[in-house]
Amino acid sequence: MPQVGQAIPLTDLARIVIPPEPAPLGESVMLRRGPSTGPRYMATADPRFQRSDRLRLEIPTQLEGTAAARLLDRTGKPLQVAVTMTDRRDDSGAFRWLVADATLAPLAIGEYGIEVSLGQVKQVTSFRVVP
Repeated sequence: MPQVGQAIPLTDLARIVIPPEPAPLGESVMLRRGPSTGPRYMATADPRFQRSDRLRLEIPTQLEGTAAARLLDRTGKPLQVAVTMTDRRDDSGAFRWLVADATLAPLAIGEYGIEVSLGQVKQVTSFRVVP
């Protein structure tokens, strides 16, 4: 037992689990372009968009191949709204960014998702169209 004026020793422990292999597709970075941002895309953590916005997803990957994207309704059914896919190399050269662009004007208020697939790997990023 410590005496008056003595410090109690503290120990803190944090456990970090690193997966053996990196995920084939990294986390989506969501960007918006619309009346509030002008002609440039701005990163956002808010998944709520207006119909006047454009939505861009950027997903890091080390996989090669051609990616595809499609817009899904809240039940997971594909919609006939085009999602344009491109990609670009990161400045570091260690990976590339898959870039999915969607115009939200044809959508009604509700919940949607953009599914990006690369080979057998698929990732869905959800968002909401609000008034």
